[in-house]
Amino acid sequence: MPKKFVVTIMLGMNRFTQRDDEHPFDMSLAECFNTLWLPQVSEIEKTHSTPFYEMTKTMHEFINEYNKEYEITDLTKDDVLFICGRGTIGSGSEDSLYEALLEAKRTYGKNAYYIFYTKSFGVVDTLRTFNDFQETMQRQPIGADLMFLIDGAATPISKASVSKIYKSGNKKGERRFIIPKNVRKAFGIVQRRKGFKGLLVGKHNDSRCHNFIVRQPETSKYVYSAYSDGYERKLDASHFNMEEIVSTVPCCRFGGRTYTVNEMVKYFCNRYMLGKV
Repeated sequence: MPKKFVVTIMLGMNRFTQRDDEHPFDMSLAECFNTLWLPQVSEIEKTHSTPFYEMTKTMHEFINEYNKEYEITDLTKDDVLFICGRGTIGSGSEDSLYEALLEAKRTYGKNAYYIFYTKSFGVVDTLRTFNDFQETMQRQPIGADLMFLIDGAATPISKASVSKIYKSGNKKGERRFIIPKNVRKAFGIVQRRKGFKGLLVGKHNDSRCHNFIVRQPETSKYVYSAYSDGYERKLDASHFNMEEIVSTVPCCRFGGRTYTVNEMVKYFCNRYMLGKV
């Protein structure tokens, strides 16, 4: 039976100061994938959002590389479903994501490989949706095989339900996101220079959780240049550049190495196809 992938992308809130919609991408690679667009996503975001572009490009590259490596054509774009949404204030995005994941489970099955790419408010809304699943589907809640939580932030009320203060030894406790039991691997990537102060993820001794703090010296030598209009963005360690940073700067530590989010996705997708996860 062919193996399937469900990739959920939850953007942060669309803020005018973020200027995310200024530069377009060549989204032709995304046209062949099956996609569920949640209603919170605007039309311009569908072609001007870094995560939508980077994740569709990554899955396209993975399919081609896997088929070439093993000299087969078994893996196709129809084996990948994208759920594309955006975090918001209120429960609208959570309700939409909940219904989309139910549809994904019906059509792609509970044994598909579930990947979540979440940023800012999208982190909190995704975790709150997971809480809803655990309450309503206690026997077989939808889980995440791989989750990226990028500079997660929201209102204090929203964060309260998905975070807590964890202590480590004699150190003062810090608030971190609670990673549900049905998440197999979680990568928290945050910055500490400008914008919102995103939360790290999980207990200090939780082997599922891997955290990385982006600092300016690590990003200053990189430039993001994937826009179709030729624009190049210097990568300042700020909340508003994190989507470009995680696609360009190695910031996922695993197995003694550091990967970009794109590389980490392909690494675990390959292991899933080989039955090693």
